[in-house]
Amino acid sequence: MTECDACGFEQKTLFGNKHQVEGGITIPFRALGHYGGFTDNEPWEEIEDPEVWVLCHDCVLHFLRAFPRLAATLVPGLHPCEDSVPCCEWAWKPHPSGSGVLVGKKDETGVLAWAEGN
Repeated sequence: MTECDACGFEQKTLFGNKHQVEGGITIPFRALGHYGGFTDNEPWEEIEDPEVWVLCHDCVLHFLRAFPRLAATLVPGLHPCEDSVPCCEWAWKPHPSGSGVLVGKKDETGVLAWAEGN
């Protein structure tokens, strides 16, 4: 288990790696910087244990909704969700027919439901 660095939620890790969490995201914030930038580092320097933020699924959604232009660059079907209703518009699950996938999609009224994937 690893705590979300934004909210403290205990989340399940994957493959025994504290930086890989189910339905979340890991942001290597020091590696995203540059000389003179926000983190003012040399990104080409090798870092043995990189400084990262590990965010739970809900905090990833807060982040994406806070920055809709970034969210618009993402495609549907980024992570699995087996629920009867999709957890978000980036979820996917196997199609009941066994061929293809369903993705989370909002209809014209903003209601989230499963839809045929591309």
